[in-house]
Amino acid sequence: MLRGLKTKVFYPYSPQQVWRGLTERRSLAAWLMDNDFEPQIGHKFQFRTHSLPGLDGVIRCEVLEIDAPKRLAYNWQDSYMSQPSIVIWTLTPVDGGTQLQLEHRELNYATPQLQEVRICNQRSRTPLDPINKGGQMLPFQGGWGISMQ
Repeated sequence: MLRGLKTKVFYPYSPQQVWRGLTERRSLAAWLMDNDFEPQIGHKFQFRTHSLPGLDGVIRCEVLEIDAPKRLAYNWQDSYMSQPSIVIWTLTPVDGGTQLQLEHRELNYATPQLQEVRICNQRSRTPLDPINKGGQMLPFQGGWGISMQ
């Protein structure tokens, strides 16, 4: 079982540009997997693939936290997991661009602060403004790329 993964990568783009690469459906599909993601707290969505050996092709998720353009969190459950894990993207502005951190860990390791944020955000359920379309592909550590404008 996944215990935890944490990695950081620098992008020479603004946090807003990197954010679009993480929250715009077509951008996600270009660098990760086909999906029906919507940037709304509580939105249940799926990543779909046929190219990952051992998976049934569907990863079920729910948006837990949105703090544009700083932080995005959603749960993640594939066919092998009895309990969902959590994916947290954190964007930090730095000189010349953005430091992007990906953390993926068991949900029971989620911080109490995230649980409180989820409760507060579920009360508001405010969607983000529409996100710009298109963009260029940027390399991501591990061979992934994030599509940005």
